[in-house]
Amino acid sequence: MENLILGTIMHKVFSKPEVEKNQDWVLLSASENSTHTILGVTRKFNTCDNEDVAINENDTTKLIWAIGTTDDVTYHDTQRGISSVMLLDKPNCEWNATASEVWHINVKTKLPPTDTTYWCTAHKSTPYPEKRHIIGFK
Repeated sequence: MENLILGTIMHKVFSKPEVEKNQDWVLLSASENSTHTILGVTRKFNTCDNEDVAINENDTTKLIWAIGTTDDVTYHDTQRGISSVMLLDKPNCEWNATASEVWHINVKTKLPPTDTTYWCTAHKSTPYPEKRHIIGFK
């Protein structure tokens, strides 16, 4: 596990990532095998640093990663990427599905044969006298 850099890097579009002055991440553990590198890290949820993004339990965080043979933060050709990850476990949500009202919307459409498709439609629900929340969909 040589040449491991863990830190806060600021990245602006189409520019070299810059190492921030304030380094808030702390490496707790590190291990690797033939297929994975596993890092145990810690950081405050909100560092009050204008260059950091607060960690939110209900949202993903984008991690920039690169693999290289030195500690130099340079262009890594194809050995780099961005991953959207949940840094925290989602909170448990306890609700009784049988006590919830159910209504169905049937939509027939043919999605294009691509890896990712963003498809949005709006549907009118049954009128209600007060605000309602959708708590699940399938």
